[in-house]
Amino acid sequence: MFRILSLIPLWLFCNILPGNNEITDFFKSSKRNDRFNAGAIVISSFLLPFYSTEQGFYFSAGILTSFKPKRNNPYLSHSILPLKADLGINKTIMSSLLLNSYCLDDIIRFNLLFIYNNLNDHYWGVGMDRSLNVEKGSLTTAYRRKYFAIQPELAVQVIKNIYAGIIYDYIHTVATDITDLMKEDEYIIKFGTDIRSTGLGALFKFDSRSSFSSPAKGLFIKLNYKIYREIFGSKYEFEIVQFDYRQDQP
Repeated sequence: MFRILSLIPLWLFCNILPGNNEITDFFKSSKRNDRFNAGAIVISSFLLPFYSTEQGFYFSAGILTSFKPKRNNPYLSHSILPLKADLGINKTIMSSLLLNSYCLDDIIRFNLLFIYNNLNDHYWGVGMDRSLNVEKGSLTTAYRRKYFAIQPELAVQVIKNIYAGIIYDYIHTVATDITDLMKEDEYIIKFGTDIRSTGLGALFKFDSRSSFSSPAKGLFIKLNYKIYREIFGSKYEFEIVQFDYRQDQP
């Protein structure tokens, strides 16, 4: 039940957009819907208390902004900017921002992901044996985790529905207040408690969806290749390949 309650903010973000359905029409006036359909800036927000088994009681606040850089353009998807922040009684801080923007008649697409978390967490180690044999507790697995990530992405249309671009990826994780058992973990000894990864990459996208926010039909394919090197500021060197395939049927 607690996990269901923690999903309510996500439900609100997914359903608060103006549109032609009974739920959103309940929240939005016809004038607000007209502004949304025209591509004007529309802002929605919420502030609610929640509870989760991991973080206890916390307050969640969110703002969702939608707009079109060029108003009254039926061929341009709405740019979306959701911002969400959670503050818990046990000093939990969780925040995120995700921008999906469409510019110059959808010739340029710019996405930005920003995450900052400062919260209590648990670490069991690597492998199934550790997770089964180590008991969860303040003297065994508990620690404080700070996580920061920023990932901008720029793509330019090559031909219709096909985009190519670049990605920057910066992730920084710091573990503090670790237990004596964690200090003896071989992976913590090897890699430490301050991990920083910085990478650059290229992307390829095919997107024939009818809409970004609520596609009724179409195909989306995305391929990323990112390299992380010390010359970029990364603590460790590695590569990542990501493939994303989505297909919507009417």
